[in-house]
Amino acid sequence: MALDSNDFNFDQWMRLAREDPARFERQRRITIDAFLKTLPPSRQKVLRGLQWRVDMEIRRSRSPLGACIRLYNLMLDSVRKQQSLWLAVLDGKKISASFGTASTFPRHNVVSFAQAARSRRNARKERINRSEA
Repeated sequence: MALDSNDFNFDQWMRLAREDPARFERQRRITIDAFLKTLPPSRQKVLRGLQWRVDMEIRRSRSPLGACIRLYNLMLDSVRKQQSLWLAVLDGKKISASFGTASTFPRHNVVSFAQAARSRRNARKERINRSEA
């Protein structure tokens, strides 16, 4: 498997994951470790910690989709923290050491694909009913 992102072959990785999950996991670990070794030690420490967190979220999941959702939420929480921090800095507020726990940030309503599809179907039905009337 290639380490260079220009040579990354998604189909090859997907095939390996389907055909030999254990080998996929070993290769994934080798590739991540090889990449981390190219970084300065200070960055390695931070990113190894993040990778550990990602791996734990994957292990805690009951399915690949569950892992995807957990990782999505992990990234979203990180973006919310950064956004709130920048907004606080721009507003000239003092930032405390405890600033940025996930529970302090507002949650946004996210519409699921199923909800959006249902909403479109209902709107389409209403238009049809109005045109037939």
